[in-house]
Amino acid sequence: MNLLLDTHIALRALYDPGALSQAATALLQSLEHELLVSDASIWEVAIKHAKRPADIQAPPQEFHADLLAAGWTIAPISTAAVLGTHALPPIHGDPFDRLLIAQAQAQDLHLVSADQMIAQYQPALGTPERILVV
Repeated sequence: MNLLLDTHIALRALYDPGALSQAATALLQSLEHELLVSDASIWEVAIKHAKRPADIQAPPQEFHADLLAAGWTIAPISTAAVLGTHALPPIHGDPFDRLLIAQAQAQDLHLVSADQMIAQYQPALGTPERILVV
């Protein structure tokens, strides 16, 4: 299964793995899954680090390098994903979460997140297993 990691999951996995749930750790350690991180997550880290560096574990260049060093794939943002955000219901306004949800749908990925709010998008995607809340 191809797993698209929500930004906070990627940050925890790289810099604070003890903060991950047991379910998240098991998913990430399974050799059966390819782990992907969206360009949107790198962008999110860049924006948040510029605003409040103390709240983000690494600057965006380091985050990007660490993703590659971990052997994870960087998933480019497609036009289909961007357009897909428009079709999502207005459950919440986080543009990065909405883009990751649409990207998972457009690129046939499974989004891994600890955010319970994201689970509310499952019915709109038509496939409940598309979002894995861990």
